[in-house]
Amino acid sequence: GDEPLACQGCHMPAGDDAVPLAWFPTDLVARAPLAEHEFAGGNAFMLKLLRDNVTPLGLSASSDQFRDTATRGLQLLRGRAELEVVSAAVTDGLLTLRLRVINNAGHKFPTGFPSRRAWLHVTVTNADGQTVFESGAPDAEGRIIGNDADEDAAQIEPHYDVITSADQVQIYEPILADSNGAPTYVLLRAAGYAKDNRLLPPGFDKTTAGDDFAVRGNAITDATFVDGSDEIEYRITLPAGSASFTVTTALLFESVSYRYVAELLHTDAPRVGAYGAMHSTADKTPTTLAALQFTLE
Repeated sequence: GDEPLACQGCHMPAGDDAVPLAWFPTDLVARAPLAEHEFAGGNAFMLKLLRDNVTPLGLSASSDQFRDTATRGLQLLRGRAELEVVSAAVTDGLLTLRLRVINNAGHKFPTGFPSRRAWLHVTVTNADGQTVFESGAPDAEGRIIGNDADEDAAQIEPHYDVITSADQVQIYEPILADSNGAPTYVLLRAAGYAKDNRLLPPGFDKTTAGDDFAVRGNAITDATFVDGSDEIEYRITLPAGSASFTVTTALLFESVSYRYVAELLHTDAPRVGAYGAMHSTADKTPTTLAALQFTLE
């Protein structure tokens, strides 16, 4: 037809001029209007880092251009996953909370580059505003409090079906393994995956998936980790003395994880050192993909 084509996931303002078609067939005349394509990825963190270092890096794009592209990336990210409360109740001082995380991305989420991760941050406060439980809190350096891997590169935070303590965190991520099966964050040392519990797209059968894209770790035996979603239950023992509790849940995302950068900075190379200096001053606040808050009495 004569209408500009639509494109899911990209912004296409109509151009003013007719555009000749340079590819086969060559006998077609120029068409107008032909919409412009603006594609956005999910690595807003790196775009912001480039925005803040345009001059020292000698970049041709402006700070405003990096800012605008990062904004489009964040808009794209925030539709990729949803968070639902399946059930929540307090019985005899025990809060039982069941959450469902839904993948809308059309592929595993987050994507496979081993610096990406998404996780659940769950906080419970009493009627006085005091925190009585918190799992998955981020810190200013980009670490996830309670994540074994951020404390020790040789460790892996497992996939959970049930969480009962604050030092357990549900993190959806790929972690590579070297030829000895040990965790590694160096691409050239990778021989496979030590963990891969990224959220599955609809239609993905984890029981028949090939080795190159199989689920790895505890998620393979988690009956509620299925195509399109995952469910996880929190069982939290509450302190006495409060009649109501506020539950705040959020699905957070990081495109450049703390452990990935920490292992990268072990490399003695000028460019790595230069990146480390820029990374150290960057804002490492994770992106909130979805959030819910409610009160239980």
